[in-house]
Amino acid sequence: MKRFSSILLVVILLASTLLSVGKPVSAADRYKDAEQLVQIAERFAGALKWEISLEYRQTKYSKDPITYPNMTLYNQTKLAMINAQNALKYLSSSQKVPLEKRLQENVTIHFTRTQAYIDAITSGRKIIDKTQAYYSLYGLNPADDQTEQAYHDLSSEIRKQAILLYRVYGKSTRDAILEKFKTPGENARQATKFAISTKIEIDKLSKLLQNNASSATIEQQATIVRNLLNEISNLQVQSSLNTKFISVYTNSTLTPSTLPTLTLKDIIKFEKSVVMIEVYDENDEYLGQGSGFVVGKSLIATNYHVIEGAKYIEVLSDTGEVIAIEGVAHYDYDKDLALLKTSKVMSLTPLSLGTAAILQKGDPIVTIGSPEGLINTVSTGIISGLRDYEYDGFTQKFIQFSAPITYGSSGGPLFTMDGMVVGINTFGYGDGNLNFAVIIDEIKSVINDLNKLQHSSIVVIPYSDLPVSQEEYPVAEETPVTGETGAFDPGKMHLKDLVRDSVIHPTLPSIYFLNENKDLVELNYETGGERRITFNLVPERLYFANNEIYVTLLKGAHDSTWWDENQEGAIAIVDAESFLLSDQFNIDLDPYDIVADSQSIYVTSGSGQWTSMKSYDRETLLETSRVNIRQQSYLELHPNEDKLYAITTDSSPRNMEMFRIVNGVLSGGSTRSPYHGTYPQNVNYAISPDGKYIFNGSGVVFYASDSNETNMHYVTKLYHSFSEITFGLENNQFFTSTKNSLDIYDYTTMQRVKRYEMDSDIHRMFYRNGQLIVISKETVFNLPKYAVSVYDVVGNEIY
Repeated sequence: MKRFSSILLVVILLASTLLSVGKPVSAADRYKDAEQLVQIAERFAGALKWEISLEYRQTKYSKDPITYPNMTLYNQTKLAMINAQNALKYLSSSQKVPLEKRLQENVTIHFTRTQAYIDAITSGRKIIDKTQAYYSLYGLNPADDQTEQAYHDLSSEIRKQAILLYRVYGKSTRDAILEKFKTPGENARQATKFAISTKIEIDKLSKLLQNNASSATIEQQATIVRNLLNEISNLQVQSSLNTKFISVYTNSTLTPSTLPTLTLKDIIKFEKSVVMIEVYDENDEYLGQGSGFVVGKSLIATNYHVIEGAKYIEVLSDTGEVIAIEGVAHYDYDKDLALLKTSKVMSLTPLSLGTAAILQKGDPIVTIGSPEGLINTVSTGIISGLRDYEYDGFTQKFIQFSAPITYGSSGGPLFTMDGMVVGINTFGYGDGNLNFAVIIDEIKSVINDLNKLQHSSIVVIPYSDLPVSQEEYPVAEETPVTGETGAFDPGKMHLKDLVRDSVIHPTLPSIYFLNENKDLVELNYETGGERRITFNLVPERLYFANNEIYVTLLKGAHDSTWWDENQEGAIAIVDAESFLLSDQFNIDLDPYDIVADSQSIYVTSGSGQWTSMKSYDRETLLETSRVNIRQQSYLELHPNEDKLYAITTDSSPRNMEMFRIVNGVLSGGSTRSPYHGTYPQNVNYAISPDGKYIFNGSGVVFYASDSNETNMHYVTKLYHSFSEITFGLENNQFFTSTKNSLDIYDYTTMQRVKRYEMDSDIHRMFYRNGQLIVISKETVFNLPKYAVSVYDVVGNEIY
C-alpha cells in the first residue's frame, strides 16, 4: 500500500503540474487530466473508508482499534481531493457536473466521515484527560471552586463529543467510541453530580443568608439543599466520594442545623383540594382534560377553555374519588374563567384566595395541576412579571411565572408561599419558562357571592347555551385604495389546535391537518365537525390522492449524518371516507415529503445529504424503485402523473429537477433545471392544475412541459412573491398570498387584477367550487391561534 500511495502521489503532482503550466491546453486534455485526478482521489478514498470501519480496525489494530486512522493515507486523500477539485475549475459546466457528482459520492463523503471520526477521537482523549484532572481536584477538596469548574469542563467536553458523534459513520463505531471515552467521564459525573449540585446550591443559600434575603426565598432555596443532601445520603454507588463531600460540608459554617424552616411541604398538603377535570361530548367521546380547585362547598374553579364544548364533565379528586358535576355555575368566555357546581356538597376544604395586588417580580410561587393526566404534579418557580393585555376592546391581567406547566395544567391554582391562591394557571408558551395565570381577583367576587347561597339555590347554565370558539364578525365594507385593494374582517371558525401541514378534500368540505401533537384532524368547514386520529409516531407531511390521506411518520430527527443504511420511518394511509387507518408500514428511509398517484407512493428522504427518493407500490406496499436525490427535497406531482418535480431546501443556488414516472416506477435519472441561480427560487412551489406551469414562491413562473427544450424554462415574473397559491381555472384565476395580503391574478395574462388586505396572516388557502377557504394565523396573548374562513368568489370580488 505504501508503494502504491507513493506512485499515485507522484502522478497527482505531475498531473497537477500539467494543468498549471503556461502553455495552451485543449479542453479535451483538461477533461482527461481532471478525470484522471478524480480517479486517483477515488482510489485513495476507497482505501481510506476502511480506516473508519470498526470491523476492519478490530482486525488490523486488535490491541486498540479505537485510535486515529492512518494519517498518511488521510493526508494523501486530502491532497488528491484538492487537486481534483482544482482541476474541475477549468472545465465547462457540462463536463464539470458529472465529475463533481463522483467526487461528492465517492471521495468527499469518505473524507468527511474520516474527519468526523478524527474529531470524535480527539474529543474523547480530552475527556480522558479532564476526567483524571477532575478526580485529582475532587480528592483534594470536593467543595472547592476549582473542583466545580473542572466538573463543568468535563461536562462540556462530553456534550461536545455527543454533538461530534452525530457525524460519525456507523452505529457500532459510535458505540465503541462512547464506550472507550465517554463512559469513564460520565461515570465520574454521575458519581459526584449531586455533590456538585449541592455545592452550587449551598453557595447560593450562603449568599442569601449573608444578604438578609426574604424568608420565603431562603426557605425555597433551603428546600433544594435538603433534597440534594438526602439524595447524597441515599446513594450507595461511589459512597467514598460522597463521604468525602459530606465531611467537607459538615465542617463548614453552613450545616443542616442552620438551614431555615421550610413551608413548601405545607403548601403541597393543599393538593387534596386540587382536582383533575375530564370533558366529554354528547357521544361520550373524550375531548380532553385539565385541572381545577375547590373554592366553595359546591364550587370548583377552572379555565373556560378546559370545559369548552362539554356535554358531560367528570372530576377526579386527589384520592381518585369521582366528584359528580351538576353543571356550569358561572363563566367568563373572554377572561377564560369558569365555575363548576358539584351535584352535592363536598367535604373537601376550599382553598384560601389571595390577591395579585401585592405581588412583585421575583416572588416565589408553587403550582399544582395535572399535566398530561399526572394528577396533582407540583412545580415551583418565581413570578416573572405582571402583564396587562388588551384584546378585542377589553384588558386582561395575567401573572407571568417560571414554574413549568403543560397540557392538563390549565385551571390549576397558583400559590404564593403563604398558601394563598393568587391565580388560575391558563397557558404556557414554547418549551421554556414562559407561563401565565389569570389573576384570581377577576373571579373572586363571583365566588364570594355564590358561596353565600345554599347549594340548591346555585343555578347552572345548560351546556347548549355555552359559547364555543366560533365567532361571527360582520363583513366590512370594501375600501378601495390605489392598486384595487379591499379590506375584510370575515366570520371565522376558530380552532383549538395549532395547524401544521394541511390538505383539502377535492369535492367535500373537509380540511385535513396535523396539529401540535400526534393527531391528524379532519375539519368540516361548513359544520365545524371534527374527527381525529392519533398516531404512535410523529407525523410531518400530508398528501391527498385516491380518496386517501398519506402521512409521513418520523422515527428520529432529520440529520445530514443519518446515512441511508441506518434510516428508518413509516407511512400511514387513512381512508378519507371512514377516516380510519387502513395501512401503516415501515420504510428504510427517513421520510421528508410525500406524493402519490393511482399506482405508487413516492417519498423523499430527510437525511443523509445525497440520498434516495423511493417509490412504493400502493397494493403491496413494497419498494419498486429508487433514484438519487438531495436530502430534504420537496415534491410536486404533475397532474398527468407521468413526472415529478423536486426542489432542494439546503443548496444555494436552489436546484429544481424532474423525474420521469413509467407505470408507477421512477425511471432513470433526473433532468435538472437549465438555470443555476439565474432566477431566484424558494422552497414553496406548485404546478397549475392544467399542468402547464410551475409557480415558484419567489414569483417566478416556469413551464412544466414534456419537451426538454421548454421544460422548467422561464415564462414570466409575477407582481409579487408569495407564500401560498391556489387556482380557480374555471374562472381563469389564481390567488396568491403574502402575510395578510391576498392577490387575485388573471391566469391568461399573469397580471394582478386586485389585492385584499385581510385581518390576519394567511397560513394556507384553497380554492373549491367558487369558494376560497383560508386558514389564518393570528397572535393572541403572544400565542399563535388559527381559524378557518370561507369566502365566496364572484368575478374579482370576494365576500
